[in-house]
Amino acid sequence: MSAFKEYSKEPYEILRQILVEKFCILAPKPGRYSMGLNWMHLIRYDNTVDYVSSVMKPALILLFNANSENIFGNWNVTSKQGDFAVVGIQVPLITHIMGSPENPYLVLLIHLNMGLVAELCNMLPPAKYTRDNYEQCISYGKIDAELMGYLIKLFDDLNVRENDGRLVPPVLLDIYARILQTPQGALLRRMSTLQSYVPDVNKSIQWLTEEYNKEFCVENLAEIANMPPTTFHRYFKAITSLSPMQYLKAIRIFEARRKMLFCGKNALEASQEVGYVSPSHFNREYKRIFMQPPRRDISNTLYNKPPMFQPFDLSFRPEDSFRPADFGPPPF
Repeated sequence: MSAFKEYSKEPYEILRQILVEKFCILAPKPGRYSMGLNWMHLIRYDNTVDYVSSVMKPALILLFNANSENIFGNWNVTSKQGDFAVVGIQVPLITHIMGSPENPYLVLLIHLNMGLVAELCNMLPPAKYTRDNYEQCISYGKIDAELMGYLIKLFDDLNVRENDGRLVPPVLLDIYARILQTPQGALLRRMSTLQSYVPDVNKSIQWLTEEYNKEFCVENLAEIANMPPTTFHRYFKAITSLSPMQYLKAIRIFEARRKMLFCGKNALEASQEVGYVSPSHFNREYKRIFMQPPRRDISNTLYNKPPMFQPFDLSFRPEDSFRPADFGPPPF
């Protein structure tokens, strides 16, 4: 019996509560749990945290309990329990977490293997929907009953399996396939087709996030994307809501903050390592994003003592987190 059929008759809120209970068994206290796997993380906060910053690479983010406010570029979205987000392209993301001991913030983060996404797109039937903003870098939706059934099966598999590095349960293929058939999976489908400018712009984004501490101009990025500079600038902003230079500033500031929080760097050291020459310029840009100078922000963050686990740095590659062969034959 498939996971969907097994749970299809249960009311939606009952399914969500089942997910929350199984999540809390796997993640009994605040922190980040990988279950010995590279491709997923269970994240739990039992408190409110103002600024959790990370450069998010392609991922499926599922929020089971509590709410959050997410800021990416010039977009601001409030996520409620039962929502999910598809991140198709690397994006600097700030999350305001609204958790408490009575109502913990519970998130499942699944790193997407884009090679596998492309394979599944070729095997699935054409999507039966249209979406005006299908090329934005991040898209939000509601976890439906079918997806909940697959997630419950995933949690059951995690409870009984022996952790073995990059091996993955077959139900993960069902989760991928379900997401690709939703409007929120449209960007992932666009990433796998040559009849779109998204893959070309993504080449420049990948280069930028690897070489963020070097000097370059928009013309360099446009050349990587094989586009005229004006066209490239317009498409880049359509996907990320930011200009290329605004995106670069965010990448640098986020990476500098990670270095200060988790690598013991001071503001001057961190700013120089990410490519800033002027400390005053760095301080000004940092304050614009995090509303206070770097030294005060880091001091307040450490003083408030939220669950401190390092965000993924820019060298993390989701496509290396597991092998597609680990999945076995497709379920359809």
